[in-house]
Amino acid sequence: MLPYAFELDTFEQLGDGVVGPFGASLRGRRCHGDGRSEQGEDGCQQDQFSERVSHVPPFHIRYIRLRVGTYRIGSGDNGGAVPCGPLSPSDLIDRAFGPRLFRVCVENVADFVKATGDDPERWELAAPPGFMAATLFVVAADLLQQLADHSVIHGEQIFSWHRRLGMESELEVTGKVSRVRERGGVEFVSFDVVVIDDTGPVADASSLFLVSPNTSSEQVEERDEPAPEDDGEPGPGQVGVSRAGLVRYAAATRDWNPIHWDHEAAVAAGLPGVVAHGLLQSSWALAAASRLREGDAPLRSAKVRFRNPLPPATPVTVGIEESGEGVIIAVEGDGVEYVSARIELSE
Repeated sequence: MLPYAFELDTFEQLGDGVVGPFGASLRGRRCHGDGRSEQGEDGCQQDQFSERVSHVPPFHIRYIRLRVGTYRIGSGDNGGAVPCGPLSPSDLIDRAFGPRLFRVCVENVADFVKATGDDPERWELAAPPGFMAATLFVVAADLLQQLADHSVIHGEQIFSWHRRLGMESELEVTGKVSRVRERGGVEFVSFDVVVIDDTGPVADASSLFLVSPNTSSEQVEERDEPAPEDDGEPGPGQVGVSRAGLVRYAAATRDWNPIHWDHEAAVAAGLPGVVAHGLLQSSWALAAASRLREGDAPLRSAKVRFRNPLPPATPVTVGIEESGEGVIIAVEGDGVEYVSARIELSE
């Protein structure tokens, strides 16, 4: 194993590559294979990791493919480093992530709109409400990095919008693990996010992640994955996504949870194969609700529940029903409800 050094301007959790301990974030940090790092207050060197680089991309590819493990390295009585052991979700209670700066730039919004099938002509001066997924993962990616030795499934998502996500606006994003509770061997991790700019609050988010051991005890029948560009040929009034589309969405939001693109990781999580991002499906629901209002800030809040995993190449309909000051939306296909959402519209 040779020492190395590199600097990442973004972190993307992609497949085989680096293994070993790592810190809370590699973004913008120079990382050394010889284990140099700063020691934290608890005696653990939280920015230290060792590695085995098995894939170096061609020069025209921007990202290094990484596989990381969540370990801390502590100081032993003899002054040497000893493993503190893998982090568990309960270790993350009250852990803050950020604040991190994030620009709502034209290129990022265009990538998101294309990946979600939204209307590019409408979103020229502001980002669509669903773009909060990209804002969420400015810090949620760091949380998933801490849980890389676990299977993580998104169970529920709440968004509140105070103002529009204006194009080229500079946002400050902060996340915090507010609660962890265990039930039936699964730990339910609540993750709260606040988004502000220099004039005040912009949006809030609250996520519920279901975290379990990385190898499921359940026996599932694996399915063959569809061809990369096969989206199931959705008919009129339907939407669908291909495996390649899932990668494009992940790139647009930095939501690189491997169950959405890596077959083996999905099977290890107890799934028959790769599944679509819940937040991609929520973007379909939010776009449908947004069409009921004009302007750049069509929604006030949304509560979304991810009820069943959606395989790629599975056409679905986005049904909408008015309810009081908002709408109830269901993403369904072949009698299966994949996502339900209750969305409050702006006045």
